Amino acid sequence: MAAGWLLPVGVLALLLATFVRWPDAGRAASNPASAAPNSIAVLPFADLSPKRDQGYFADGLAEELLDYLARVNQLQVASRTSSFALRDSKADMRAIGRRLDVRHVLEGSVRSSGQRVRVTVQLIDARNGFHLWSKTYDRPIGELFAMQDDIVSRIVEAMRIELAPDAVRALARHGTRNPEAFREYLLGRAIYQDDETAGRRSMQAYRRSVALDPQFFEAWRALALALNFDSVYPDSTQEVLDNKREALAIMQRLIEMRPRQAELYRDRGDMLFWHGHDIAAAERDFERAAQLGLRNDPGWMLRMSRVYAATGRMQEALAMTSRLDAQDPASSGTVVRAYHLLATGRFDEARAAAKKGLRWRPVDEHAHYYLGLSDLLQGRPRESMAHFDDSSHMFRLTGYALAEHTLGNREASDQYLRRLTDRYGHLAPYQIAEVHAWRGEADAAYRWMQSGVEVRDGSLMYLAFDPLIGSLRRDARWPGLLRQVGLDAYLLPGQASNATVVRAAGPDAGPRPVSR
Repeated sequence: MAAGWLLPVGVLALLLATFVRWPDAGRAASNPASAAPNSIAVLPFADLSPKRDQGYFADGLAEELLDYLARVNQLQVASRTSSFALRDSKADMRAIGRRLDVRHVLEGSVRSSGQRVRVTVQLIDARNGFHLWSKTYDRPIGELFAMQDDIVSRIVEAMRIELAPDAVRALARHGTRNPEAFREYLLGRAIYQDDETAGRRSMQAYRRSVALDPQFFEAWRALALALNFDSVYPDSTQEVLDNKREALAIMQRLIEMRPRQAELYRDRGDMLFWHGHDIAAAERDFERAAQLGLRNDPGWMLRMSRVYAATGRMQEALAMTSRLDAQDPASSGTVVRAYHLLATGRFDEARAAAKKGLRWRPVDEHAHYYLGLSDLLQGRPRESMAHFDDSSHMFRLTGYALAEHTLGNREASDQYLRRLTDRYGHLAPYQIAEVHAWRGEADAAYRWMQSGVEVRDGSLMYLAFDPLIGSLRRDARWPGLLRQVGLDAYLLPGQASNATVVRAAGPDAGPRPVSR
């Protein structure tokens, strides 16, 4: 795709939900009567379509309404992660209000058939379970956006919030007026996840969306974000590199068109950090995002914690994720904190963080993997394999290869490593290097690290603290590897950096097999 295709783009919209209030899963449930009067949660909408195949559309409408409401300065809106975690909950609205620490709850249903859509919405007072307002809309799909505008206006009115007419109109910033483009965009958002087919299918949906409406800013941004992550599982090294270049080109063009949209700098900084290996440029983008108002944004804090950890400032990383965890226990920040705690040898805290993350995100592959690493690093390889089994296929193979080696099962470890290499050698060279390092095979580990440099593997940002590669840090090739990924100024003695090097937990020379 040529970058020039982006020239017509001109509609400002938001892609991700704005996270304003995050209830803590670990604290005592609050009383809705004590929640802020203007607080609200939007639950996932039920799919009542004849074939029950419009779940993505129902979820997308709920997310869009959450986005709109979060733009109202007078409202405190529970995050999508928090409220959607209660999907299929049998609790009544009073219990949900206590769980999410909100005074109001919006629930609804969608029935989509052909070119018509029926949406029922109900605004409920969580203090007593009474309805404050409800309505059923039965409209042609072409009137979808007008229907959304009306729902938001009615909710604001029912909650007795006064907005000037201009402020009401400002809420309705639709990224497209093409309902089919909107459907494809919602489909892409719903199916994007870390498995071996969903990422590719998600990108295809986003491409169909921007083909239907080349001015759909939101869909372009979603496409860039999807391209940037390896969860699309490309089939070749060239495709990996092409995806990352295309993602950065799209994001660059979006920033040129919307130079004061803070989230774009945050997202580009993430791309530059993980896959550009340009830490200085990434930090400039993160600082620009902060200047534009994102300093308290959970996504910004999560990314900054990773930068701190990668550059040897682990205590700053842990402080940031502690702050993020207090604000947003439902986010992936809790799981990232688990990995950082593992690296510093705080295993009990790491396990608690990973388990807390799983309470909100039961299928989080990283949380399961980090629980496995915790057992492995504490000499419990058999126990670790149960956790590795619940992670994704790539992490499962990695974990099995590590655990079988630690158990003294060389042949089994070789088999898992061979499968990992055959399937993911072009995509995840860093994980293969980790296995070789854990097995004490420095030459093979460095060969795969070099492959990671060539493919711009984002996992190379773990070099400072990864507990699996302790054996590599004393090797004469270590400084050269750090220079190749731009970490030398932060991690090598005598270089221009004020960062404090954090020594990772784990054996310096790799593990010793334990008794079977």
